[in-house]
Amino acid sequence: MYENGKIYMGLAGDKRVELALNMCNRHGLIAGASGTGKTITMKVMAESFSDAGVPVFLCDVKGDVAGICAPGQSSEGMEKRIDKFGLRERFAYRGYPTTFWDIYQEGGHAVRATVSDMGPELLSRILGLTAVQEGILHIVFRIADDKGLLLIDLKDLRAMLTAANCGVALLATIHAADREELARKPLFAKLLEMQVFRRLVTITVEHGRRVYRTESL
Repeated sequence: MYENGKIYMGLAGDKRVELALNMCNRHGLIAGASGTGKTITMKVMAESFSDAGVPVFLCDVKGDVAGICAPGQSSEGMEKRIDKFGLRERFAYRGYPTTFWDIYQEGGHAVRATVSDMGPELLSRILGLTAVQEGILHIVFRIADDKGLLLIDLKDLRAMLTAANCGVALLATIHAADREELARKPLFAKLLEMQVFRRLVTITVEHGRRVYRTESL
């Protein structure tokens, strides 16, 4: 609860624990075992910041504090807490102005980001891709990065995927002395397993001259 420029956090014994608003521009960590009130503490802080006119951005993956938008309901436990913290005269159940950011752009405030900003890992999760499909997506993003191509939207991504599937040769370079070293690199190990590449060309320098060796994969 926000009062007189301070956030009333709770009690330590019979003493109030308060956080001055002008001290809230520092990083903080709420730590505790399960059930000790970490989420409630964060919720109270968000409500207090709202009362003070300070906007709050919450990453609430599980929806633990989504109910902040609606007034709470009275219960026996809640009434005891109101009395315990001495809030009987000034507490009221209320909702707080809330905007839900929606990456799917279906029911909330649309989150707008380029495909390049999202990256292959996040995009693969959103689209529910298989491991093979995700591997192909990694290749497409790698090519786009190497060529300096910004993928703005799904149209750009489709164009890249079309190019990758219409017979265009895929060439990639990486620091590796041989196939064994290449297999130790996480991304390329996956691509080797998927048999994306058909031939490996290694370049070494012997007696001041480049030597090229090729092998089938």
